[in-house]
Formats: sequence, C-alpha cells, structure tokens
Amino acid sequence: METSIAADTLSHELMRFAAEEGLNETPWPGLAVYRADSTSARTPVVYEPCVCFIGRGSKLVHLGDQVITYDPLRYLVVGVPLPVEGEIVEASADEPFLSLRLDIDVSLVSEVLLELERAPAGEAVRAIYVSRMSQDLSGAVLRLLRSLHDPNDVRVLAPLAVRELLYHILRGEQGHHLRSVALRDSRGHRISAVLRYMQENFKRAVSVDQLAERASMSPSTFHHNFKSMTSLSPLQYLKTLRLHHARLLMLQQGMSAGDASHAVGYSSPSQFSREFKRLFGTPPLRELRRLQSEPGVASGA
Repeated sequence: METSIAADTLSHELMRFAAEEGLNETPWPGLAVYRADSTSARTPVVYEPCVCFIGRGSKLVHLGDQVITYDPLRYLVVGVPLPVEGEIVEASADEPFLSLRLDIDVSLVSEVLLELERAPAGEAVRAIYVSRMSQDLSGAVLRLLRSLHDPNDVRVLAPLAVRELLYHILRGEQGHHLRSVALRDSRGHRISAVLRYMQENFKRAVSVDQLAERASMSPSTFHHNFKSMTSLSPLQYLKTLRLHHARLLMLQQGMSAGDASHAVGYSSPSQFSREFKRLFGTPPLRELRRLQSEPGVASGA
C-alpha cells in the first residue's frame, strides 16, 4: 500500500515537468523527465551512467542475452556507458509512461563513499542492474523533485537531495555494484575507465591485449571482468558501440549507410550491413525509416 501511494505521488510530481512527450529537462542539470503516450518497439540507445525511476508504466532494457525490467517498484542503475535497446511496454494516452533520469556524477559518488564505511575492492560486478525501491529512497526522489519549484531550493536543497539519493542507492541491497565503479582501486573502476576510452575512440582498431594493458590486468582477467560487468565481450561491446553511433549518424545527420559505416570505423559497407542487421534485426535503411516514424527514440530515460 505504501509503495502504491509513493508511486502515485511520484507520477503526480513527474507530470508537473512532463508537459510534452519525449524528454523534458528540469532546472537541475542532468535531471530529466521522460513521457511517452504509447508503447515503443525495441530501440537502440547508449546509456550514460545514470539512475532511472518510473512513476507510471514499465520498460524493458535488452543487453546481450540479458533482459531487465523496471517499473514503479524497481529502479534502474547504469554505472558505465552501455549500448542497449530500450522498450516501453506499458503506456497510453490516458496513463502515459513517466520516468525520471538522473545522470550519475561518479566523483560525487566517490565523495559520498568517503563518508561510508570502507568497502573491499574485489572483482568488477554488474554495470547495470535493477533494485527494489525503498521508502527512504522514494522520499529522497520526491524531495529532489519538490526542490525544483523554487530557485533558492534548487541552489540549497537540491544538492542535499541528490547526495541523499545516492547515499540510499549505495546503502541498498545492490549498492556494491555502483561502489565497484566508484572505488579507485577496484577492477570495476579500471574497466569503467577503459569503457570511457572506448566511447571516445570507438573508430580506432584496438585489441583485447591493448585494452587489458590500459586496465593493468592480464588479458584473461580483463576479459572475464569486462564480460561480468557489461554482459558483452570487449570486441562485442566495441562492435555494438560502433553500430549504435552509425544509427545515430543516419538518424540525426542524414548520413547514408555507406558514409555512416565509414565514419564509425568500418572499411567494408557490406560487413557493416550484415552486422547492423544481425544486431538490430533489420537492414540499415529499413531501420532508419522506422526510427524516423517514432518520436523521441533516441532518449535514454
């Protein structure tokens, strides 16, 4: 009963910021509300580190063979950049899907960790997970949203609410996953740095040995921890990243499939088309037409 009341209250607060379908920015940087008045097909998107809460409806996230569901009872945490596919499975014009996305500042997570009891730095753990909403976390989310209606509250209260929100996530039943990314001497933190490098240099040819060296790990240890964390092998991750970026270039900049494939590092357009169809289930041009017909598909909320 308490969870239902909290979800109703959260959806009411979210509607105050969701005047339009799609992504709606708020006065707090890195905090946005997403609204959808209908369900959506599986859509590729690259998540940046964030935490997502749902006030109404539900959503699926597909990563490799992994399918993650989150809804008003469960929130989503993404600790590193990940190319995934999102699918809104519950939404209507009368009962729109409503979600809140807060970008994660890893340096702020590290600051909050300094105030907590020291946690051991072991193997890298999952970079994306869902966890059950608690009453304390729900209260922090509501306090953050309610602080956004007054400029003084934004300056004074919103930073406190964000820290409290991160505190409850880190103290939660699966908080060790996020701690692993933020602890500087952990394998998770080192792999997170490699993922950021791959994000910034995805056009370059790179070997697993080179990536392992950047993480100061043996190739076998790096491969094991990388796959445990992302559900993808390093080369699968790089290929998926390239294909996601090519899709965005076609959608947002009007590039042809051939130009987009070259821009993301492919030397063979035919190989690009084969791998694009294998990942997304449809050839590049057909996928582009589908994406152009669906508003807001690039959102990661």
